[in-house]
Amino acid sequence: MSILGIIKKLPDYASDIKDTLYSIFEGSDVNLTQKQLYGVSLAIAYSLKHEQLLNEIRAEAKLYLEDIDAKACKVAATMMAMTNTYYRFRGMIEDPAYENIESKLKMSSLNNSEIEKEEMDMYCLSVSILNGCKHCILVHIKRLEVSGLTKEAVNDIVRIAAVLQAATNALEIERMRSYDFVVRDVSMD
Repeated sequence: MSILGIIKKLPDYASDIKDTLYSIFEGSDVNLTQKQLYGVSLAIAYSLKHEQLLNEIRAEAKLYLEDIDAKACKVAATMMAMTNTYYRFRGMIEDPAYENIESKLKMSSLNNSEIEKEEMDMYCLSVSILNGCKHCILVHIKRLEVSGLTKEAVNDIVRIAAVLQAATNALEIERMRSYDFVVRDVSMD
């Protein structure tokens, strides 16, 4: 299967999601290489923890990624779950006293990756976007811009995160068919 499998499974009310997915994955509407596109998508899919979406993306990602890339995507999804939670907390409380306290979070797996640092930053950025961690988003964007990634490419990472999140929502709504909306007969009032 492929991303087309996800597009086919999306309901009619998600037509904008379908069109955006198609333009990203089947068109030439991204400023990322295929390897970067599928690495970012796989990291997002691991973070979203939606088996159907993950299986479809993983099947196609195998054409562009090696095992070490998939492992890096898993590292990004799990490590950003920890760091995003921690730094999102710091950002929410806005108490400068916490800035001087060492996090004591182990993050060596982010630095010992066997893949290019730029790719790891892309994966971490994509997950940080989903998790809404301003601190981590800014750190990874800065690193990516220093390495030469364009703002358009960063914007594509944001678009991918947004559309995969929306696709996940639509797939889950459809999975919960018992909650279909049924119009009540007003004559029964």
